Amino acid sequence: MNIRLVFFFLAFLFSFVSFGTDLETFLKNALMNHPGLEQKKFEVESEQNLVGAFISLEDPMIGWMKEGEMKSWTFSQNLKFPLKYSAIKERQKYKFISMQNSLTLAQWELRSKILSTLFKYDYYAQNIKFVEGQKNNLKEALKLMTSRRANGTVKQQEELRAYLEQTKLEAQYLLAIQNFDEVKAILLSLVGEDLFKNLPSGLPRPQVFSSELSSFDEVLGPEQKITLSNLGSGRAEKSLASLEYFPDFKLSTKQPFKKEEGVKSYAIEMTLPLWFFGKQNPEQMSANAKLHSLEKDLELKKREQKAKIKILVNKISSMTKILEIYESSLLPQAQSSLQSNFSSYKIGNGRFLDVVEAEQLLFEEKMVYLENKLKFIEAILDLETTLGKTVSSFPQG
Repeated sequence: MNIRLVFFFLAFLFSFVSFGTDLETFLKNALMNHPGLEQKKFEVESEQNLVGAFISLEDPMIGWMKEGEMKSWTFSQNLKFPLKYSAIKERQKYKFISMQNSLTLAQWELRSKILSTLFKYDYYAQNIKFVEGQKNNLKEALKLMTSRRANGTVKQQEELRAYLEQTKLEAQYLLAIQNFDEVKAILLSLVGEDLFKNLPSGLPRPQVFSSELSSFDEVLGPEQKITLSNLGSGRAEKSLASLEYFPDFKLSTKQPFKKEEGVKSYAIEMTLPLWFFGKQNPEQMSANAKLHSLEKDLELKKREQKAKIKILVNKISSMTKILEIYESSLLPQAQSSLQSNFSSYKIGNGRFLDVVEAEQLLFEEKMVYLENKLKFIEAILDLETTLGKTVSSFPQG
C-alpha cells in the first residue's frame, strides 16, 4: 500500500514538471524580455513624443518696464513663417519612422542571433555526445585488445595506435566542452537565466517554403525602409532650408499700468535674410547635397539587397540538396561501415585500425553534416532578416 502511494505521489509530481517549451513561445519570450529591444522601444517613444512638440509656438516673453515715473508691462511672441512648422513636423515624423524601422531591424537581427546561437548550442551538445560515444567504443575495443594480448594476436602497432586515438579523443572532448561553454555563455546573455533553464526540447531542421523563394525585387527590407525614411527626412530638410529665406515674425505690445502714465503700443517685427550668402545659401546647398547622398544610398541599398537575396536563395537551395545527400546516403553508409568493422573486430576477423578509420570517417561526416546544417540555418535567418519576413518554418517571434 505504501509503495502504491509513493508511485502515485511521483506520478502527480512529474505531471507538473516541464521538460522544455516550444520554439515559438521560447523565441517570443526571449524577444519580449530583451533589454536591448526595450531600450530601442523607449528611443522610438522619445522620438514620437517630439513630433507634436516641434509644431507648438515658442514660449512668450512677458516683462516689466519703468521709464521715469511711468510703469508698464510688456508681452511678446515669436512666430515662424507658417510653412516652416509643417516642414519641421515632417522632418521629425520621418525621424520617428526611421527609429521605428531601426527597431524592426533590431528585432529581426536579434531573432536571427538567438536562433543561430540556439542551434550552435545544440550542435556542440551533439558534438560532446558523439565524442563520448567514440570514447566508449574505444574502451570496449581496448578491452578486447587486452583479452587477446595473452594469445599474441595483438600487434604492437595496433596497441600504440589505440592509445594514440584515446589521447586524441580526450583532446577533442576538452575542445568540445570549451566550445560548448562559450556558446552557452552567449546564449545565456541573449535569453536570460529564466528562459535558459527551459530551452526548447527539440530542434528539427527547418523547412523552407519554396513558394516564398520567388521574386523579391519589390520587397522592401528593414534596411531599405530605414533609408527611405531618411530620404523623407532629407526632403523635409531641403524644404525647410528653402523656407529659411521667408521671414519670421515677432509680435509685441506695451501696456501701461495706469492710463495717465502712457499710451498702449503694439509692434510687429520680421526678419530679413540680409546675410543670405552666409546663412541661407550654405544651408540650402548642404540640404541639397545631403538629399542627393540619401538618394544614392537608397539606390545602393537596392542593389546590395538584390545581390544578397540572390546569393542566399542559391545557397539555401544547394545546402538543402547537400543535407539530403548526407541524411539519405553518407551518414547511413558511414554508420553501417563502423558497425560492420566493429562486429568483425569483435569476432577476431577485422583489424583495430579498420575500426579506428571507420570511427573517424563517421565522426568527420557527422561534423560536416552538422556544420552544413548550421550554414543552412544561418542562410535562412540572414535571408529572413534581409527581407523582414519569414520564408521557413521558423517562428517569427
